[in-house]
Amino acid sequence: ALACAGATPSMDLLAGLRNGAGGDDRWPAVTVAGRSLDRAGLLTAASALAAELTGATAVAVDATGTLATVVGVVAGLIAGVPVVPLPADSGPAELAHLVKDSGAELLLGTAADPATRALRAGLVGLPEIVVADGVAGVGRGGGRGRGAGWAAVAPDATALVLYTSGTTGP
Repeated sequence: ALACAGATPSMDLLAGLRNGAGGDDRWPAVTVAGRSLDRAGLLTAASALAAELTGATAVAVDATGTLATVVGVVAGLIAGVPVVPLPADSGPAELAHLVKDSGAELLLGTAADPATRALRAGLVGLPEIVVADGVAGVGRGGGRGRGAGWAAVAPDATALVLYTSGTTGP
């Protein structure tokens, strides 16, 4: 129900969220681990975060089952910045490879999450933007702060950089 003729899938998703296509504001837009955000809440959180991402080459995001991950991915789409999901079960060498190979300049995560602390240990020197509890409280310490959020994105722009097993070494 989010399809738009001639648009990319990420733009279809964003257009649907922005315009309310196929949605009913009485119901959550997303629910993860029993926590939910409605369309307006998701857009508010992701748009605030997107303003911090504008101009980055790529941004790494903790690939955990949290609202923070959803907000981070949507923020990357809004900002037109490729998102690099970082698996929580990857070791420091694999994480270092993902960050270096992708050109990620920032890490999005939840500070209280143990997986985030482990990722940070493996990614020394990568500035972090905290998405508190996946909903609000975007930390502005490591962000770029160059834009107003919604970027003009080319239809063929990269949205996600995914690595599969075997691409990061032994």
